[in-house]
Amino acid sequence: MLRSLREQPTPPLEVVVVDQSDRPYRLDPFPGLVHVHAPQLGGLTAARNAGIERARGDVVLFFDDDVVLRSDCVRE
Repeated sequence: MLRSLREQPTPPLEVVVVDQSDRPYRLDPFPGLVHVHAPQLGGLTAARNAGIERARGDVVLFFDDDVVLRSDCVRE
């Protein structure tokens, strides 16, 4: 998922990753990445709520980690 975001011709304003694992994921940094490590959260809805609380943009999209984006879908 993150690789396909990095490859977008039009980058997103930000990408909020809510990490509920016991130990934080090692993510390659890129502009706009916000990594929230919150193992205390309980499930998908709590993770999405935590992500949206930190989002700054007017449009929020939710993606799972196995999604691959089409080229320039951010602009579209």
